[in-house]
Amino acid sequence: DITIDPFVLTHSFAGWGMGEGFTFTNCTNDTLAGSSNLSAITKAGVKTNAYFTAYTGGLGYGVAAEISFKDGAAYNAKECYVTNCVSAYLAIKDQNDGAGYVKEWTKDDKFTLIIKGFNGENETGTIEFLLADGLDIVNTWQQVDLTKLGKVTKIQFSLTTTDMVSYDGGTTYYANTPLYFCLDQLTVTE
Repeated sequence: DITIDPFVLTHSFAGWGMGEGFTFTNCTNDTLAGSSNLSAITKAGVKTNAYFTAYTGGLGYGVAAEISFKDGAAYNAKECYVTNCVSAYLAIKDQNDGAGYVKEWTKDDKFTLIIKGFNGENETGTIEFLLADGLDIVNTWQQVDLTKLGKVTKIQFSLTTTDMVSYDGGTTYYANTPLYFCLDQLTVTE
């Protein structure tokens, strides 16, 4: 895990690169397709060159992309900024995921960031933010109001997409859209 007082961000590393959760980055490549590119489509953070990229595909395996607090206390969620990671942006905009799995995006497709607050084991609220709504694809940092989550001990992030495929005949579905997004300037208050 990554600790930046008071935050603790889930993080793991796999043989192919970044695993589940968050990683700290200042990557600026906005043209390379595929999951090895952790760059934000903006090529920088909100105020500095640094920001976080998160992979949320581990939730189905019990590994969530989540942020908790080092002291275990509950904080009032205030706001954060989010944008698309280049891998997801290019997969949606150009049907280029670096592997040939994604479909052509239509006006009916959606790529949604789901943010859930928890106080202990109790869910405090859910916020949904569209990173792509049809052909309108987020390519700047967008402020997300988190006050609806209230007092939280952790915040969990996941992504859903309408570009899904079944590899076993229809009982299990997987996302074709790379399940990455970028986060910056998370703010909480005591």
